[in-house]
Amino acid sequence: MRGTGAVALGFAMVAFGLAGCATTGETVPGASLGSSVEWVPSREATNRRVDEDGLRFKIGLEIDSLKGREVPVRLFDSANRLLGEAIATPRYEGSVWKEFSIFVAYSRLESLDASGSMRFYVVSPDDPKTFLATASINLPTRQLPSLIWRWQNWKLDASLPAGAEGFEVGADVHVSNRAGQQGMEVVLLLRDSDGNDLETADGEPLRFSGPTLGTPGSSTWVYQNLTLRVPYSALEHFDPSHTLVLTPAIRIGEKIEPGNIHIQFWAGGSISRQLKVHREDSERLEERITYLERQVEILRGGEAPR
Repeated sequence: MRGTGAVALGFAMVAFGLAGCATTGETVPGASLGSSVEWVPSREATNRRVDEDGLRFKIGLEIDSLKGREVPVRLFDSANRLLGEAIATPRYEGSVWKEFSIFVAYSRLESLDASGSMRFYVVSPDDPKTFLATASINLPTRQLPSLIWRWQNWKLDASLPAGAEGFEVGADVHVSNRAGQQGMEVVLLLRDSDGNDLETADGEPLRFSGPTLGTPGSSTWVYQNLTLRVPYSALEHFDPSHTLVLTPAIRIGEKIEPGNIHIQFWAGGSISRQLKVHREDSERLEERITYLERQVEILRGGEAPR
């Protein structure tokens, strides 16, 4: 599942400076960064089962005298937390990228302070404490969603209440500018790998209720350790190997706000579970065939079936 969010571009001037945020070191010749940076909504895989919405930052980059070397380009927030990284590999002694890009998921950007201050570092491939170039930018916090989900873990074939099995996700949700908001309820949306909403066997939207959230006590609030569950028994009208995508959302009244994480799983659970269910179905079918064959033999012999 790949794609981009709503088409909305951001643009900021870049402030250049010497090293000194992420680690200690000094700027040396060998690279330069462009005078402006652009950002655009995007969706990228951050785990083998997870896609996340975020921003792709684009900046001009020039690297000299490092042909064929892997040069890390990193983006940090003002608290020295790594937001994202990409590797530049120059093909020439002097290589230029008009738009070198780094993707940062919203789940990482929620750590930004009110200033939205970030800093690019072009790191020497020979010494991680030596910076070839640095540049500072400020991301307006209005570019970020007011609800940002962060997934913690996922589990196939999880044991659910009442002895059921299903898919389970552990997650947190960061809420901004919703102080005093009542009636927030978690709802789980299920879609296919192309982003189309799925339906129940009766043609209704396939959704599952999650926990009801308490009222946020301040303008910045985090609900931690939420457990999101989808029982396999509700998915039996799908082929067991059908890929489903779970997107957590928040419902307030009739309005549903989809989240920024999208987690894939199979309708029938893990491969081992699918094989187990297939064997059990085959055994039941064989038992049924044996029973019917016995009834046919009885009828042919004139004996009343039992």
